[in-house]
Amino acid sequence: MARKTLRILSVITFISIVTLANVSAVFAAPAAVIEGRHLRVGITDYAEFGLELLGGPPVGFQYPKGMEHLAVEWWGDGFTVGYSLVGKNVVKWTYPEWRNGIVPVNVTLPVKKLLYWKFSVVTETDDGLLRITHDFLVSRFCKHVIIIVTVTNIWESMLEGVVYKRCVDQDMDGTSGGDTFDYHPECNMCYAWETHYLGVAGRPAPDKHDLNGWDDRDVYDTDEDILDGPIGTDGLSVLHWNLGTLNPGRSKRVLVIYVAADSMAELTAEMRSAMSSIEGL
Repeated sequence: MARKTLRILSVITFISIVTLANVSAVFAAPAAVIEGRHLRVGITDYAEFGLELLGGPPVGFQYPKGMEHLAVEWWGDGFTVGYSLVGKNVVKWTYPEWRNGIVPVNVTLPVKKLLYWKFSVVTETDDGLLRITHDFLVSRFCKHVIIIVTVTNIWESMLEGVVYKRCVDQDMDGTSGGDTFDYHPECNMCYAWETHYLGVAGRPAPDKHDLNGWDDRDVYDTDEDILDGPIGTDGLSVLHWNLGTLNPGRSKRVLVIYVAADSMAELTAEMRSAMSSIEGL
């Protein structure tokens, strides 16, 4: 209960509301609720899906609108970064109810593009070594969100063994039980379903993944406990990239794609369509 109270206060403290064109994006600094034709998502200033709103239900990732798949029970969407420093692995992470070593730096107002709403979130590690920028592209007409993740060494020296993980606790159709998890190797996609489907995939292909990533969130490595299914479980999807060495001022980029659907056939078709759309990004 204490952690939930802190989460609500973080939104109430910055309750400046700006309504944009077509009432499709609401900016409650430092967070945003963005809607397309099919999706409604809530994005924090830590680059997580999961917002507590005044006078309404929480918004994480909703498809169809009003049907929540992430802001349920323990809110577990976010990311983990790690790197080696003086022979020791350093790990930082952020999830709406559990944060360690990640600090918010800047967010932008949602910008309406032809096909997407764009919302950018900049965070850094609290030791001032890494900057992590997430550019969210929320589809206005389809059922996907693309996140362009840029990890930059802002330190004066080389950083080795840099890793980035995207962790997603899919609780489908508003409940934490009754879900089935699986992995689609062609799409590099961890996905779960009950009535609806939610998949998370990456480009380039992640170096590791796990469908049971509960013990991967706050550690440097990913143990790949469950690689595929189908398996009925209260799972947590992890995509893990080994970014390697970053020289001062240098960056590496990965893309994370979230896709919602009503069937497996639609999920794979929507994911392939989203992946084809990112070729020019």
